[in-house]
Amino acid sequence: GSARRGRMADDAAEEVEAALALPFGETHETAVEPVGGDMAMEKRVVHEDGRLDVKDLERGDYVSYLRDGESRTRVARIIDVWWNRTGLSDAVTLQPFYRPEDADGGRRPWHGRMEVFKDKSVREWAKMETFQDELVGRCRVHTLEGYEKLDKVDPQKDFFWRVCYDPDTKAFEPDRVPLYCVCETPYSPDRPMIECSECGNVFHCSCMGLDPGALPRCPFRCPTCTKRFDACLVPGESLDEQDGGESETQELSVDFPETLSGTLPEGEVFFGTDEGQAQPQQSAKRGRKPKLLTKTGRKRSKRDPGLPKRPLSAYNYFMKDFRKAYKAEHPESRGVADVTRAGSQAWHALGQEDREPYHVMATASRENYHKAKEDYIQSGGRMLFELQQRNFKPKRPLTPYFLFLEKARSEANEVKVEGGAGAQDAVEFTKEASRRWNSMTSDEKEPFYRQAEEAKAKSAVQKEHLSMVEDILSLPA
Repeated sequence: GSARRGRMADDAAEEVEAALALPFGETHETAVEPVGGDMAMEKRVVHEDGRLDVKDLERGDYVSYLRDGESRTRVARIIDVWWNRTGLSDAVTLQPFYRPEDADGGRRPWHGRMEVFKDKSVREWAKMETFQDELVGRCRVHTLEGYEKLDKVDPQKDFFWRVCYDPDTKAFEPDRVPLYCVCETPYSPDRPMIECSECGNVFHCSCMGLDPGALPRCPFRCPTCTKRFDACLVPGESLDEQDGGESETQELSVDFPETLSGTLPEGEVFFGTDEGQAQPQQSAKRGRKPKLLTKTGRKRSKRDPGLPKRPLSAYNYFMKDFRKAYKAEHPESRGVADVTRAGSQAWHALGQEDREPYHVMATASRENYHKAKEDYIQSGGRMLFELQQRNFKPKRPLTPYFLFLEKARSEANEVKVEGGAGAQDAVEFTKEASRRWNSMTSDEKEPFYRQAEEAKAKSAVQKEHLSMVEDILSLPA
């Protein structure tokens, strides 16, 4: 009677919980044991005839289906397909995935074309006869890592997820992801990226003006590192870590007026919130400060408070005027999402002549910024700050052998790029380089010994200067 039906309900709940505990892409290997009686439920055997029938689906399958009156197909995971022995009261339990358009905040520029949000719970129970009419076909839902490893992506069947979404609380888990590139947006597999060979930061090919199908054969350097190398500076040894590439970054940012850099915490973005909405701060344990990380996960260096404020771009000057006019015409508007969207459209609609005054102001601002920055550096303010942070210690000079190894590795990389050969094993490469070094004559090794002596002398001078300035800093004010 009622006790028996209660036990059956408990058994069904345990099966659902076990199915939810499975990793995505895996299914149970064992079938559900049937229970005797007319009211018993059992798992239907899967047919292999290729016929798309709801009763042919098994636990763990991913399907797409279309509800009446809707234009977009839905995606879900089959938790279980049940039917009784009389063929009546068939039912299917689903774990849905939500498209960005169906979540709070809607689709954003960084959402992938095939991205969905996973729901952790079972949200839907459906009659088989009803679900049969809605069923479109099987599909596949991958993790982001698995999606990127696919040799060929089916635009109709291959989806990926990276965050969970709760439609009741409208909360995302995790609620923040790293930001990348000068446009400061989260990673999207639909936008190819390229890594700087010097600083290790990654940038969108489109932001750098590169064609993903015709990337340069030589190592890529971002605007900041390019400026450093043009000035014959080595990364990490410059007095001004902020110098180089900032003007280029500002000019690149003009082409991306909807950048999120001014409204989101550095290195983080929150899903499901408007750009201007106040963001919650990351909590820290008692007695410890939260770590500040760069976009690539590295520890962020402390910003020099004495540096002048960075210049505004032409778009920033335009938005200052546009925001005042927009607020006057639309006093009911709240937040900055609407004004930012309208300002972006207005900016793109402006002709070159209308943009010229803003470009003039941006150029003047940039010149004033560089002049103020140069004066600050010449006055020694930047050097004092770096020494106070103990971030300007000279690097240990390389030995002759390591200078030779560095040159050999550079030559090997050039051969690999030009010939298209695969990367050589690191251990084998080191062994081969060691054999070459031991077989070289004294005359052949002489340039490397000379370079090592020069590097050693340069390091000694830097250490002496560092000691002198530290002595000055230690003097009472």
